[in-house]
Amino acid sequence: MHRGLVYHHEHEERVVPLRSVAVKALVQGFVADVVASMIYHNKEAFPVEPSYFFPLNDNSAVHAFCARVGDREIVAAVKEKSEAVEEYDDAIAKGHMAAQLSQQCGDVFHCVLGNLGAGEEAEVTLEFVSELDVGPDGAVRFCLPTVLNPRYSPQGSMITWEYLAPSQNVPYTLSFTLTAENPGGILDVSSPSDLLGPVAFTEPGKTSAQVSLEGDFRFDHDIEVLISYEQKHQPFALVEPGLPVAEVSFLADTVAMLNFFPGDMEQTAVPTSEHGEFIFIIDCSGSMRGQPIASAKETLILLIKSLPMGCLFNIYRFGTRYISLFGESTPYNQQTIEAALAHVKRADADMGGTNILEPLADIYRQPCKPEHPRKLFLLTDEMVMNTEGVIQKVKNHSMDHRCFAFGIGQGVSTQLIKEVARVGNGLSEFVTSSDQLQAKVLRMLKCAMQPLLGNPQLEWSLPPGVTVTVVPTLPRSIFMGQKMIVYAQFTGTPPAAPWQGEALLKYSLCGKPAENRIVFTCEPDDRKDQLVLHRLMAKALTRHPRAAGGPSDDARQSAVALSIEAGIVSPYTAFVAVDNSPRPPIADPMQARPVPLPYPRSAMVYHATRDFMPVDFSHHRHGPWMDFLDKSLWYNARVTSPDADCDSASCSQTSSSTSEPSSMTSRQASPGSELCLKRRKSCMPRISSLSLEKRYRTGSQEMSPTSPSWCSITRPACTQMDQLVYLQQADGSWKSLEQLAAVVQMPLENLQSEAPKGMASEVWATVLALVWLQSEAAEQKLKWDLLARKASLWLSQQGIDKSVAVEAANRVLGSTVKSSDI
Repeated sequence: MHRGLVYHHEHEERVVPLRSVAVKALVQGFVADVVASMIYHNKEAFPVEPSYFFPLNDNSAVHAFCARVGDREIVAAVKEKSEAVEEYDDAIAKGHMAAQLSQQCGDVFHCVLGNLGAGEEAEVTLEFVSELDVGPDGAVRFCLPTVLNPRYSPQGSMITWEYLAPSQNVPYTLSFTLTAENPGGILDVSSPSDLLGPVAFTEPGKTSAQVSLEGDFRFDHDIEVLISYEQKHQPFALVEPGLPVAEVSFLADTVAMLNFFPGDMEQTAVPTSEHGEFIFIIDCSGSMRGQPIASAKETLILLIKSLPMGCLFNIYRFGTRYISLFGESTPYNQQTIEAALAHVKRADADMGGTNILEPLADIYRQPCKPEHPRKLFLLTDEMVMNTEGVIQKVKNHSMDHRCFAFGIGQGVSTQLIKEVARVGNGLSEFVTSSDQLQAKVLRMLKCAMQPLLGNPQLEWSLPPGVTVTVVPTLPRSIFMGQKMIVYAQFTGTPPAAPWQGEALLKYSLCGKPAENRIVFTCEPDDRKDQLVLHRLMAKALTRHPRAAGGPSDDARQSAVALSIEAGIVSPYTAFVAVDNSPRPPIADPMQARPVPLPYPRSAMVYHATRDFMPVDFSHHRHGPWMDFLDKSLWYNARVTSPDADCDSASCSQTSSSTSEPSSMTSRQASPGSELCLKRRKSCMPRISSLSLEKRYRTGSQEMSPTSPSWCSITRPACTQMDQLVYLQQADGSWKSLEQLAAVVQMPLENLQSEAPKGMASEVWATVLALVWLQSEAAEQKLKWDLLARKASLWLSQQGIDKSVAVEAANRVLGSTVKSSDI
């Protein structure tokens, strides 16, 4: 038996040559420059070929790669991918040490070190730059992916990555240090995922800060660091002069990164229009088991409650197959949201693999209603391999479908989430906790309900002789308050530095003209070895032709040439390094040693079948919302499976309601079931009749969601805010003063005695609910803001004196809320 670092593969033990990983990150403003070093030690008696898959953010550009063995260092160069592979193979065949780094897909890279001799230790170093996201609170988010989720692929595809179960410790260590620099000052550096050491401010005015990871790191999650700056949401430009080379080239030109923040989402009221079609697409594959599916269900309830009366909505759950709540999107009212809550209650991570294309295809087959613009909300942990097919499908329907995408959990593919949102004219977010998911999804819903900033145009004021190339192209419309990044390459004959320019982003808001202006200066730069912005722009230029459905030959050749000039890996190029030092070639046969990949506890191991197999999960099936919902509501739903047959007789039986809840399996339905599994080709869509007279039974007592004892079945984990939100009606009101008294834990008589004279019970209950939210749950306003606005609209239609009502509510609740706040 081997001693030391081993893992099992095909019933045998293998030595793991990777010993440690060290990462140093430099964050400057909204970009990061990262150096990662990996140490391999071959303890075997023969040469090995250690290989290592690692994830990076989709907007990262790898620009340096080298390997050091003893006093020998081999530095890699970027070459066309097939040429790099051939050079690597030739070197290995001749017994030379060689290294190669390539991009396997949009956010997964592969590092391989060939002919690492017996007993030798090698240090492999790579450097990459990344564009950083900005959160709703203005904090800059740095994320270092350390886990790589298995990906679902259609039947017949091969997946060869090696994984360690989450119960196993990864047999290598990680050290991590981050330095942040910002001329305007740094407020704080923190991490929601890990324990950091004390923040060390190393410059006057807190313009530089440094933190390090403390303790042993477990490779079951990504490292996330939040950097808060003094100035937030201000448009600005970063400018990087080109290299002083004689020939005309991309690296010789000045490049700028423009960061726009059009509009002001916080000061602009969300419209209360009843128009809009909202379709929620929820991943219920096996990999969502545990906390991800619980968080998704709780978030979906908040989304349902926050929709405006009169809009259209539908819910899709998908895995290997998919289920839709309604045959087509349905008007939002009290009856349909009760059916929706039942649908959410029944949901679980039990639907196999992750086939996103099928539910998307069903949605796109249904005609859009011009008076209800269609918006899709996709929540997934995205363990799929056919990423390009999903992106292309969304792009093909982007003229009349806007798509918002959310990556849930660790190791999510940034390529799919970001590209689906980009080509679908929507927004993307990545979340790793329940609170993050609810806040970010509701913030995105608010964006979707905001008026769009239409007809964006970028105008330039530049010195004579200077022209500009912009990437990416501006979208047809942009969202209020959202950061928008544009890269600009300045060519021609600019004057000697310093020189000044101006970029003016013009757009229309509710029919009125508006603008965002950035003035920037190109100054001499003595740091000639740092080309962060050039590399990020090169990454954008080589990425977008691929996302558009495959580049032409000319576009591919241009991308290869730019990738080689900028020194970055692209889908068409790779790094390759060969040790040509005069040492004897290695004659012994080389053994492959793939380094096993860590993945999060919520992930699944993919086998050579359609579905995932569970490994060592924490089964958190029910969150606080689910306990509050109690027993399942009965409902009819449409289910499809590519492997299920359906005949007309069984389909006809689904239109009648039964007195017992339906049962569902992944492949078939029992005769007479309310759920009909059918082939899409052989069975036309059917809208099942919904039984909306629903009741709940506890012993001999019959309960409905509006019964007085409904709140008493909850457990302490279901907060007062959760209960209050759930009791709100579709029109925004609260109907039962008795239920409200139970939630806020006050005697019903006290609430009744303070009611303004002549005020209807449901009006008084609604005022009390809004005042309570403002006073007792203010820190969670992002979660209830939309449904509170809906309640305020309903109150404004009741013809009451709001100031009198709020004053009375303050007396009974002991609060000091202003009437203008509701």
